[in-house]
Amino acid sequence: MDADGSNQRNITNSPALDIGLAWAHNNKKLALISNKEGKKDLYLISIENNKMTKLTNHGDVLTTPPAWSPDDSKIVFAAGSHRDADLYIVNVTSNEDVRLTNDDVLNAMPSWSPDGSKIAFMSNRSGNLDIYTIEPNGENLIRITTHDAEDGWPRWSPNGAQIAFFSFRDGDFEIYVMSADGKYKHNLTKKPGRDGAPSWSLDGKKILFHSNRHQDREEIFVMDSDGSNTLRLTNGADAKNKQ
Repeated sequence: MDADGSNQRNITNSPALDIGLAWAHNNKKLALISNKEGKKDLYLISIENNKMTKLTNHGDVLTTPPAWSPDDSKIVFAAGSHRDADLYIVNVTSNEDVRLTNDDVLNAMPSWSPDGSKIAFMSNRSGNLDIYTIEPNGENLIRITTHDAEDGWPRWSPNGAQIAFFSFRDGDFEIYVMSADGKYKHNLTKKPGRDGAPSWSLDGKKILFHSNRHQDREEIFVMDSDGSNTLRLTNGADAKNKQ
């Protein structure tokens, strides 16, 4: 759909589960998870002709969105179970993948930094869901959130200076931003309901997210990166309402 919620169109048109979308930076392809062959794997879809091609043969790829490298040559994704999952990096040309983490814990929701030097992700390796960063070669693992509440779904800002994420630290799932080193955390949403899945606009001025703040139904919203000017993009009938 367009950025204002208009012109929504179906690009998969399949009875299978198609979920966890991630745009390539050139806007020509989408990565997604699908079970069209019976098991969940990573696929690419061409926006030009809607053609889908299979990229992995794991069969247990998590339905959380994967993330593209800045040059669109690789994709990082999570595979395993929701208790024991690891991160992998796959080359989109050769379809060869390498394992980035190897732990008996949950590692998921990866996000590649704009300069390509780090990958942020969510893990419960400390006994609690927190956000970590790691280099694409598997070195220099750093924990950047340490709150007792759940923190997850990290997403780098386009300039690499901030990370948006969801947190339960105020007793409600809200969208926060923090500096890339984990400092200066700030609640953007401050609304009753479950807010999650933040995603930055290319210019860094907007953050897209989903919320059930209306009638306990998940809808898509967009707000300015400082949390102001929230706009509801979906309601099941193509209507938009200023909040």
